[in-house]
Amino acid sequence: MDARSARIGRIVAGVLAEAVRTTKSNGLLIVDDGSPETKLLLCWCKTHLAGQFSAAEEAVLAEKARAERRLTARATNKTALLLAQDFPRERVLPLGDLYATQVGELAGDFSLPADVQGISDAAGGIEALDGALEAHFGGWLPAQEAADRLPAAARGPFLEAVQAGRFSRERAGLVPKLSTRTIGIDLFG
Repeated sequence: MDARSARIGRIVAGVLAEAVRTTKSNGLLIVDDGSPETKLLLCWCKTHLAGQFSAAEEAVLAEKARAERRLTARATNKTALLLAQDFPRERVLPLGDLYATQVGELAGDFSLPADVQGISDAAGGIEALDGALEAHFGGWLPAQEAADRLPAAARGPFLEAVQAGRFSRERAGLVPKLSTRTIGIDLFG
């Protein structure tokens, strides 16, 4: 684990530990979907939260979380949270302030839901898509102007996804603050 990953891991783990303490939960239960995001989060938790977390497949997550009185978490990246049609139900989104490109830098790879992968492909790749998202959400550039930075085939789907995700962003659970504008804290629109 390099210094940057270790620093971010400490921040995320600190937020997770405080959430467990504040809610008087018996720990954190992480959705184990095998994604690079989940592997990264599990690595951080093993390093910084020994004994305070476990992982489970989605099929048994809700029942196990209730039985063990644990907070549930999903390691979805910010790109997916901003654009995917389906927003996670979990209350804790530990990687929700890291774009897919940032997760890729830290974990060696990233995952995207099929709908977001389609927008990424139309945009010419994840770097272009994350750049447009950062320009809009981080740089306050109007959505249309951010979309205009993308190839024509990606503009409509980008704008539709940004608009459709607004409701979900306003009701996001706990996302550790790692950037200027964080979903659920100061990024609502």
